[in-house]
Amino acid sequence: MPACLLPAVAELKGCMAFRSVNILTKLAPTIVAFLRDRRRWLFFGGPREVSVEAHRRRAVSLRKSIEQLGPTFIKLSQILSTRGDLLPPAYIEELSKLQDRVPPDPPDAIKRVIEEDLGKPVRRIFERFDDEALAAASLGQVHRARYKGEEVVVKVLRPEVPNLVRTDLHITRRILDTLNNYIKHYFLTAFTNIFDEYSRIIIEEMDFFQEANNAERFRENLKEAPRIIIPEVYMELCTPRVAVSKYYEGIKINDVEALKRAGVNVPKLVKDLIEVYARMILIDRFFHADPHPGNLIVQPSSTPGEEKIVMFDFGMVIRIDEEMKDKLLRTAVAWARRDIDELVTCLYNLDIIEPGINPAIVVDAAHELVEIIDRYNLSSERRIQQYFTAVLDTFYKFPIRMPSNLVYIAKSGIMLEGIGVCHDPNFDGARAATPVVKRMLKTTLVDPTRSPVEYALKKFKELKVMAHDMERFFHRATRDEIRMHIHPVDMIEIERFLATTTHRIMASIFVLSAMLVTAILYSATGSGWLLGGGLGGSLLLFLIIYALPSRPKR
Repeated sequence: MPACLLPAVAELKGCMAFRSVNILTKLAPTIVAFLRDRRRWLFFGGPREVSVEAHRRRAVSLRKSIEQLGPTFIKLSQILSTRGDLLPPAYIEELSKLQDRVPPDPPDAIKRVIEEDLGKPVRRIFERFDDEALAAASLGQVHRARYKGEEVVVKVLRPEVPNLVRTDLHITRRILDTLNNYIKHYFLTAFTNIFDEYSRIIIEEMDFFQEANNAERFRENLKEAPRIIIPEVYMELCTPRVAVSKYYEGIKINDVEALKRAGVNVPKLVKDLIEVYARMILIDRFFHADPHPGNLIVQPSSTPGEEKIVMFDFGMVIRIDEEMKDKLLRTAVAWARRDIDELVTCLYNLDIIEPGINPAIVVDAAHELVEIIDRYNLSSERRIQQYFTAVLDTFYKFPIRMPSNLVYIAKSGIMLEGIGVCHDPNFDGARAATPVVKRMLKTTLVDPTRSPVEYALKKFKELKVMAHDMERFFHRATRDEIRMHIHPVDMIEIERFLATTTHRIMASIFVLSAMLVTAILYSATGSGWLLGGGLGGSLLLFLIIYALPSRPKR
């Protein structure tokens, strides 16, 4: 077992309570610090100023703690490293350094898993099985073998990982439940939502039989894409802990020099990759959410332009239902058209606005999102990454949650753009994807399977829901049951305003008192110097108070 897993597994075997305490002590300081950044005293108070250097020190400490906690938190942090809407840049940069690469388990431990799941000795299943691992990650590792005359890869789940991950998920969920019961905070709610999504994804990633089914579904969806290869899966050898697929050799898609030597038509290759991902997202609504260079290789061809792309690792996939796809498309169209009113409506429809938030704040967020287009419209480098980073920065300023599906779509777009930039420093992913997306939208926006009658029925159901909601609203209004909730963001502004106003009133009383005392002393002494000094000092203090802002700026 890799050394990085030993402490976590030892805690799990020795005492679950100790594991809970260890997780809490390592993560609690950072969680509390983040909560205090938004609200100084957790339950009340305004945001506090934290220097960039302090954030950087805190981020380094957090990364080291996560490395000690093991695979569950390393993979969670890799997801958090894409959430610039929640974390400052220092944390994004530091968490991006976490690598999901660990030394492999001994071959005997891996063979034992295969034999337990398939019920036969490894030597009777495979004609050859290489003890040396091709690759090793925190959840599993891959070995090369030979099966029925074909070269295959055997992916095996590490034996100790499932119990460790499920225990960590259980402990972390209990910690979050406890915090949410006592602290109502936007950051905590958003983190809990991300953790729930991550829990679902990592459980799916540990099910290699499901991954094999995902690969088969991709093979079916992309059968009309001749330049994309999804390795054949040997379903008779697949279990929740073991997956066997055909072995392919090729050049890593980011190995620029090797591709040039092989005479690969790189611009055509990148265009095909964009086309495939657009199809996955817009038509199939089932896409490969981890397109990093390690999961994509190129098979050169003697005929220029006939190279093939081989895709691996289908554990992390995202499904988008038809309704969510329509909402995302409407939001994108409203954003591109700079339609503030429609964009605000779309943000509400996506259910990413915190309950009770002041609508004026949503309008401010929409204006800032629209400004992003103009800000980067003339840029010629990494525009997808620029757009996404700017959108995350906007969401970080406002109590708005980033839809998890959109995060994975943007992450895939950034990775694809990064592949293009490897081959052409001036590659613009947004410009390259625009014609492909427009062509796809002509197909996807017209659903041939939905008849006019079905469309009318859908709209009729929506009208029924709207009428029911209106009836409930007016019924509650007649009983004086309409309640107004003040969002924490508004409460912070109110607290600041009241504090500033109170200080003004107290200082004004002090000025008037000083003038009154000066008048009394002048009446008793008749000193002009005393009168002039007292009135002058009072006037100066009054001018200072008048110069104070009546309302703090956001």
